[in-house]
Amino acid sequence: MSQQDQQERRGEERMRIATPVLFTVEDHLHLQSSYDISASGMAISCPFEPPVGTTIQLRFTHPRVGGYVSAEGIVVHSTLPNPSYSQHRIGVKFSKVTRPVATNRTVN
Repeated sequence: MSQQDQQERRGEERMRIATPVLFTVEDHLHLQSSYDISASGMAISCPFEPPVGTTIQLRFTHPRVGGYVSAEGIVVHSTLPNPSYSQHRIGVKFSKVTRPVATNRTVN
């Protein structure tokens, strides 16, 4: 699939960003990193391949606002980008998202 086809399929502009993502799948907690994020979903690394359709709970820091976001999402695809690398890349479509909750960070 070409990059243009992927952009048309996604429908939303994605921001490439590696940010920590805490997520729960079937009562198991994982801390991994994102590849990218948009208003409708995100791609994250995952040490296993959850089935498409799996519901997951996520928590991460909003890349622009800086507050914590809690979200629920559904796995829409999973790939193993490099067979020698054990991390899957999973695409998650948000089904519920909270507004970012402010943190006590000081901005200089």
